[in-house]
Amino acid sequence: MARLHQLNQSHYLANTEHEILLSLQQNDAILLMEEAVLKVTLDEPLLRQAKNLNIKVYALEEDLKCHGLTSKKVEAITADTWLQLTAEFEKHTAW
Repeated sequence: MARLHQLNQSHYLANTEHEILLSLQQNDAILLMEEAVLKVTLDEPLLRQAKNLNIKVYALEEDLKCHGLTSKKVEAITADTWLQLTAEFEKHTAW
């Protein structure tokens, strides 16, 4: 069953990063919010793994703007779209 992974930190402890990577499955989605949007500026293992598994990666538009970021690596979404996205997934994990 597909899961929406919601990340709000730019850095996690190494074991947590590892758990996140292991938990990703095809048909999942990732939402970057708050400081997690800073991951778009790095050569991030999470984004590489998502690409390898064909996982869609989203970022909250207002958080990207707050940090002065734009990125072609993710799809910027509004809070309304985030609400719709959460309704699409039966399982959610907040990291």
